[in-house]
Amino acid sequence: MIHHPAGYVNSQLPFRLQRAALSLFLFAFVCVPAFAKDDVKPISEDAKSLVKQGDKMIRKGDFSGAEQMFKRAVEVRPNDPEIKLKLA
Repeated sequence: MIHHPAGYVNSQLPFRLQRAALSLFLFAFVCVPAFAKDDVKPISEDAKSLVKQGDKMIRKGDFSGAEQMFKRAVEVRPNDPEIKLKLA
């Protein structure tokens, strides 16, 4: 068994804690969002797709259908001024 001075063990402890904390931090920021993406679709993607559908309907001349798409997009993102402008 190797005998180390007490100062050696104490000086290594903070480094080990820092390394463990950094590892946990990186795991939380890298791995957890990667797993969460499969379960939850971002709200902005839903609103974007509704706006795109509404824009297509306008190009085809279906204004009432476009209005319905924009109203649904406003329900998803009620504070988005660009969607409200399209609805106007």
